[in-house]
Amino acid sequence: MKTPNPIPSPCRKSIFPRCYHLKQNLVIVFGLAAASLLLPEKTPAQCLTATAGGGWQNAVMTSQTGSFTATFDATPSASPTNSVIALSNGAQTAYANFACLVRFNPTGQIDAYNGTGYVSTTINYSAGVSYHFRLVVNLAAQTYSVYVTPAGSSTELTVGLNYAFRISDTTLNYWGVYVNSTGSGTDTVCNFSTGLQAAAPSFSPAPGAYGSAPSVAITTSTSGASIRYTTDGSTPSETAGTIYSGPIFTRSTTTLKAIAYASGYIDSAGASGTYSIGSSQTWALTWSDEFNGLARSVPDSSKWNYDVGGGGWGNNELEYYCSPTSGTPCNPGNPNISIDGNGNLVIKAIKDSSGTWTSGRMISSG
Repeated sequence: MKTPNPIPSPCRKSIFPRCYHLKQNLVIVFGLAAASLLLPEKTPAQCLTATAGGGWQNAVMTSQTGSFTATFDATPSASPTNSVIALSNGAQTAYANFACLVRFNPTGQIDAYNGTGYVSTTINYSAGVSYHFRLVVNLAAQTYSVYVTPAGSSTELTVGLNYAFRISDTTLNYWGVYVNSTGSGTDTVCNFSTGLQAAAPSFSPAPGAYGSAPSVAITTSTSGASIRYTTDGSTPSETAGTIYSGPIFTRSTTTLKAIAYASGYIDSAGASGTYSIGSSQTWALTWSDEFNGLARSVPDSSKWNYDVGGGGWGNNELEYYCSPTSGTPCNPGNPNISIDGNGNLVIKAIKDSSGTWTSGRMISSG
């Protein structure tokens, strides 16, 4: 059966032995012995944990068709147990369908599968200790080598060199973890990566000074990657910051930081930029007039021209427009336009003894 939406919290543990909150559909396949959970894709910041007898836990990785290196950290909760971490083409639920298999084996050692069976080693493991694995895979040759470094150690140990795939595959695009019912406890796998790094986010428009608040889009060229960002100066991570879902409005001066991340990728380098709003905008003065001058003087003739005449000006105006030097009906001795000596421009309407109205109409030059 399929659930089109995430399982509500709290999960019903009486029905499902483990609970997962997913953004995608959860497909539950019931076999003869036990239920197996097929997880199409893990949430990027999530570790996968398998429980003894609880079924395979699968997660998508960057699709590989050539040579590549996969790394991950695995922590068994019990020793001995019987747990496998493996690579496959598509999500799988049977050992035989995985190409590269690494195991915490039932006698307390770490080993790997070579063509037809596991090859014993003397590398012991302990409960509750994290082991860093490195798998060097050659799809063309259908071989892989396995290395492991225990937590707290700087020595990488060789588990196996150029082991043959268990099943022939030309593409590997999933990884899974499983604890057999003959084992015990759990196996938690984190930080799975194929060595590729997600592309750093970019901002559009670019950081800088803006007169008004821009709408900033954040993108990454890594397909399927998620982006988290902050606006308070803190550093975002897979679990810190706001998940980007659309353009951001920077209404005041803001430092924007972002990272991109995706399953199977190393987190991107951080991107950072400051958007300065308003106060950092530079303006250049191109024209002004402070109307400085003596009382009853006229405005600067290099900056001003005048409309002169009557006739209504298209809207039935009754006044006649005068310049400071216009003759009758204007009066240069009592001009309609003048400076008051206090930095102010005075435009006044005047009615003469004959009932004629005059005023002023100025036009800036240049």
